[in-house]
Amino acid sequence: MMLSLWDYRRRVFALYDAVRAGPGDAGTWSEWVEGRDRLFGTHPQSPLASAAQATFPGLAYFDHDPCLVFDVTVEDTEPVTAEVAHSGEGTTRLIRFGRARFTVEGEACALSLYWLDSYGGGIFLAFRDATSGDETYSGGRYLLDTVKGADLGHTGRTVRLDFNYAYHPSCVHDPRWSCPLAPPENWLDVAIRAGERLPWQDGERTSMSAVAEATQPLTGGSRSEEQAEYETAYYRATPPSPRSDEAQRTPSTQRGAVQSPRRAWSEGLLRLSTRSGITPSSLRPGPDSRLCSPSVEAGRVGGRPYEAAPATRSPQPSPTLSSNPSSTAAGPPAHTRVNSGR
Repeated sequence: MMLSLWDYRRRVFALYDAVRAGPGDAGTWSEWVEGRDRLFGTHPQSPLASAAQATFPGLAYFDHDPCLVFDVTVEDTEPVTAEVAHSGEGTTRLIRFGRARFTVEGEACALSLYWLDSYGGGIFLAFRDATSGDETYSGGRYLLDTVKGADLGHTGRTVRLDFNYAYHPSCVHDPRWSCPLAPPENWLDVAIRAGERLPWQDGERTSMSAVAEATQPLTGGSRSEEQAEYETAYYRATPPSPRSDEAQRTPSTQRGAVQSPRRAWSEGLLRLSTRSGITPSSLRPGPDSRLCSPSVEAGRVGGRPYEAAPATRSPQPSPTLSSNPSSTAAGPPAHTRVNSGR
């Protein structure tokens, strides 16, 4: 298995070597697309389950757009440590080190660049945009993940951001993967219609809100009331510190139950989400919010290829920004495979 993973990663690195060596046109991009399809469809370390590989139709992409290619100068920022939530269990610790600014259709945009605070390190850039939760995965897409080969090149302080190479994390293709979500600093209001998209076609489901409606039906109360309750509970509430695990009685659990405050908070949100069917893909935190985490359900694709996964899972804790690099990240449980190789 490890030799197979080694081979997979070597092939991914080779794909990006060809991208950096090429002229940066649609032809270079098409070869990258074809190479990814070969890996997904045939390699034993594909993010797809083996059964899904047998009927794999190829990944879906927006048309190549040369207007969404930017060579940007990275501005230094104060180093800040972020514990970024996963699509499944666990978090990933990132260190923000720079900011890249560019303009899309006249709108000023900025994305933070992060360093993976783990063995091997690497540059990591994930983002969420106006297509997220509809045309693309609600948890965002990746553009740079250099430790795994996703490297579009740089010269000095100038970094290439070519959004035609934006891609979905592995958790979109199979629920066994647990992948970091886009940090809230990298939520863009503009639509980035380039790179990988969800595979809905005309005549099929064209909106992830339709998928959420079909797979998580509302069982009580109006949607607007539930949305307001969810937003209040999830986005504006402050979760108890994970260090305050002393047993306490809390109003969010059954009377008489004794739990840690953080567990009670998490289980209360799970009950709310299960009852309402609400996922927060379309919600944005208010100006006074302490929490802001994208939906981990509304845009998921798993099980068989490109079918919405009906499973409901507890909303993940939001990314917690801290200037203390010694803060620890919770690891994944035994049943979850962290996206360490794709």
